[in-house]
Amino acid sequence: MAPSWEIIHIKDPELYKKRYCQEVLSKLDPKEVATDLDGCVLLCHEKDSTHCHRRIVAEWLEAALGINVPEMDYAVKKMPNLWDFEKAGEKAKEQVPQDETTSMADKEVAKIDEVSWQDSGLKAGRLGDPGDYKLKAIHSGRGAGFPELILNIYSGCSHGCWYCYNRLYQRDKSTKQVPYNELCNKILDKAAIENIEQDLLYLKKTGNEMPVVISNWGDPYDLGRKPAGLSQYIGGDNYVRRVLKKFREYDHPFMILTKGGMKAEDDFDLYGPNDWFGVTLTCDNDADSLKNEPGAALWSDRITALEKAHDRGIHTWVSLEPVIYPKQTLHLIELTSEFVDQFRVGKLNHYPDKEKQIDWPKFRGDAEVMLQLYDKQQTKEACGIGYLLDYQLTNAR
Repeated sequence: MAPSWEIIHIKDPELYKKRYCQEVLSKLDPKEVATDLDGCVLLCHEKDSTHCHRRIVAEWLEAALGINVPEMDYAVKKMPNLWDFEKAGEKAKEQVPQDETTSMADKEVAKIDEVSWQDSGLKAGRLGDPGDYKLKAIHSGRGAGFPELILNIYSGCSHGCWYCYNRLYQRDKSTKQVPYNELCNKILDKAAIENIEQDLLYLKKTGNEMPVVISNWGDPYDLGRKPAGLSQYIGGDNYVRRVLKKFREYDHPFMILTKGGMKAEDDFDLYGPNDWFGVTLTCDNDADSLKNEPGAALWSDRITALEKAHDRGIHTWVSLEPVIYPKQTLHLIELTSEFVDQFRVGKLNHYPDKEKQIDWPKFRGDAEVMLQLYDKQQTKEACGIGYLLDYQLTNAR
C-alpha cells in the first residue's frame, strides 16, 4: 500500500490523495486489505496526519466496508475537562444531547402563535407568503432544482467531488479561509435545532405537508465527519439523528440525499410511511468513483444502502446528477431499477469544456427510453413515483 516516491513528494494534499487513490488503492481489494490488517495499527509519523496515506487507507476502508477506523489520538487531544463543565455555562450544556421527550408543540411559543395561520398563505404543496413568521432553517427548493423544501445542516463536506457547485460557489464567506473538506463538521447557524423545530411547528399548523430534502449540500452522512461535543465520549444521538427525531415528532416527511452509503442505515428506524431515502450515483465502478468522489462512499456501498432501505419498506430515490458518463448513468438505472421508486436525472453544469463533450439530446432520449422501459413514468409532482429530468437537461441542445 506504500505510495511511490513520486506521490510522496507531492505537496498538494488533494493531488496527493487523488494520485494515491488512482494508482494504488484502485488496484486493491478492500476486504483483503482489512483481513490482512486485522488487529493492526496504521501508524503515522507525520506531524499532520491529514496528509498521510495511512489516513487515506482508513477512509477508503470505512467507505468500502462500512467500518470505523478511528484516529486513536483524536479523543486525547479533544477530551474536555469535565471538572470545568459547570464553568462553561449554557454554551457547554448545549453540547449535551437534549431530552427529546418534550415536544415544543406542547410548550408556549408566543412569537409563532401570534401568526394568523389561516391568512398565512402557506398551503400544503407550496410555499406562499409566510406572513408574520419567516422560515429560519427550511427553505424552498425551487431555485435549487427541487420541487420540495430543503434543509441544509452543514456548511460543506469531505467528498472532494471536483464537480461540486457548492465548493465552487461557497456562500459562507466567514469560512472562506477554512479548507472546504473541514466544513463537513460545521453546522450552519440557521440549522440550530430550535430553528428547525419552530419551522416544523409552523408547517404543521399551516397544514403544509411538502417533503423536506436533507440536503442539497453538506452531506448528512459525511464519512469524514467527527462526532461532536460530549456525545463522542458519553454516548447520545448525533446531530442528524436529533433532527430526524424532530421530523418524526411533528410527523413531517423528509427525503434524505447522501453519498454516505451504509452510514445512513443506523437511522432507518426513524423513517415513517411518507419518508424517502436517496443517494447520488454518478459512476458504476470503483476507479471512477474514487477519481470523481474520493471522500464519499463507493458507488456499490450506496446501492447496498438503497437495497437495505427498500427491504425495510422505505421509499427510495436516486439522484443521477451530474451526468458525467452517460453510458454509466444508463447502466446505473438498469442496476437499481428493481429497488428504486424514483430517479432524478440532471446534467453536468459549470464546466463548459466537459459539458460539450456529451451529446445531451441523445442522452436525454436514451435516458427516457430506459426509464420508460423499466416502467418509471415521468412525474412533475413532488415525491411522485417515476422520474424527473431537470430543466437544464430537458432544454439542453
